[in-house]
Amino acid sequence: MHLATTTRNPWRRLLAFSSLILTFYVGRLTKSDTYLYTSILSCLVFLGLRLRAWIATSGRASLPRLAAIVLLAGSLPLALAMTPYALTEEASVAHFAKSLTKDQGGEATLETFELRLYLWQDAVETGLKSGSLGLGPGPHLERPPVADRQFLQRPFEAHNTVLDLYLQGGLLAVMALVWIVGAAMSVAWRAGFDALLVLGASTIIFSMPHLIIRHPIVWFSLAFCLVAGNPTALRPQLAEPRVP
Repeated sequence: MHLATTTRNPWRRLLAFSSLILTFYVGRLTKSDTYLYTSILSCLVFLGLRLRAWIATSGRASLPRLAAIVLLAGSLPLALAMTPYALTEEASVAHFAKSLTKDQGGEATLETFELRLYLWQDAVETGLKSGSLGLGPGPHLERPPVADRQFLQRPFEAHNTVLDLYLQGGLLAVMALVWIVGAAMSVAWRAGFDALLVLGASTIIFSMPHLIIRHPIVWFSLAFCLVAGNPTALRPQLAEPRVP
């Protein structure tokens, strides 16, 4: 997406959009609920950022731009006016949302929700007992009572990046991670790279039900945001040393 929105070469743009199709297709093959709602939220954030950039661009006012501003200004009253009609279709909307999940909102989905809720609560209590200093590397949670139906083995992790890091490294480790992710997204924001900003946002969303900091692609994404958003500051450090 970053290549598609920054290049002026039509062939590169076509290649970038083609790779997006393959990415979404393979992601849906995993039947991951997390991938589904991360993709939906990321697309909405990206559309909002592109619309903001389009409206804020310099130039004389045009009819499409004025129409977009009017629609944004009237979006809240329109949403309030449509609320009674949306409530009448609540069952249809809920059924459609459940149909997108891997178990269509069935027993497996409910068991996963119960398991995550138990683990997150236990992680907070265990982390507080350690004085927010952390217990060191590795999982530290007891076997949940709902795990017998999940066929999971001990020991257990919290399945949440912030909570797992809080258990292992304490509050200081969480603050360091927040600083790194915040710095990457701040650089992407100042550079005007909407796709990289959405990349950071999707990483945060996907980290909520998973421990993802052990995957190299996460650190590649953060480094990509830092380097692409601030190339002039990093060029001296990346240059080859001169031979005296």
